[in-house]
Amino acid sequence: MDVIISPHAIDRFRERTGCKRADDYIVKKLHEMLEKAEVAEFTHNKYAVKALFNHDFTPANYFMYNNWIFVVVDGEVRTIHNNEAKRWVPTGG
Repeated sequence: MDVIISPHAIDRFRERTGCKRADDYIVKKLHEMLEKAEVAEFTHNKYAVKALFNHDFTPANYFMYNNWIFVVVDGEVRTIHNNEAKRWVPTGG
């Protein structure tokens, strides 16, 4: 997937993993993960509404890889989440 990784996504990866590696390492790692990711959807519409609030009312695409959810808007990974909230269900790739 040809996307830009935002500084915010890099910061969230560091925060959630404790990784202290350089940005270029993290960007490469996130691209590798995205290549294996599947499209993800919310399991309930109320989560879609909340996601719009959380992402400035901009529709986003969501991708899941292992425990990670990638939020992609306009060709940029805006942020990443781990999937502990259980609001995601993979729909295939």
